[in-house]
Amino acid sequence: IVLFSLAFTQQNNFFKINSAFYARKQTLADVFFWLRKHTGKDSVILTDPYNFLINKDFPEPADILVYTHNFSFLPVSIGTIRSKEEVEDRLLMGLAVFGYNSKEATEFIEYANGIHFLQMRAVVDYGNEKIDKGYAVALKDKFIFLNTGKGLLAKLGKYHLDYVIAKKRQVEQRGLLKNFPGGSVVFDNGEFIILKI
Repeated sequence: IVLFSLAFTQQNNFFKINSAFYARKQTLADVFFWLRKHTGKDSVILTDPYNFLINKDFPEPADILVYTHNFSFLPVSIGTIRSKEEVEDRLLMGLAVFGYNSKEATEFIEYANGIHFLQMRAVVDYGNEKIDKGYAVALKDKFIFLNTGKGLLAKLGKYHLDYVIAKKRQVEQRGLLKNFPGGSVVFDNGEFIILKI
């Protein structure tokens, strides 16, 4: 009885702490269902890197791998096998596709556990090491180039991207389709949309 009581208490505490998190993920269930039903297994999906990292909002790049049969355009973790240049490109292109400005890109680049992990050595006190100023300037310059229509399209030609998942208000406020004149909305549930690039 004591073990049962202890197990129940732990499960109840876990539920209280995490229920809002999993309830929010349920809002994406029909998005993931649509992707599984209407896309090829080799399709590559982009989610908003800033919204996930800075705002702690959904969907996460890992959600694409877990809930669909697709690939994530963004690296899912620090342990990725992609090169440093490719990870930089993909994260900064994600910001450019979603219409973030230079100020927001700078916040993303300098965020405590953000893109600057690419220049970090293994350290015990991860998150308290500041980004090297020269590296930050190089990343900002790369973002400025990518944030031009020609720069973004030139780099996207090097990498494969099929779909973008975004909140509907982002598409309306940031004009996500401006860089993709041939792009179209293929799914809209009122909260999230899927753009085919």
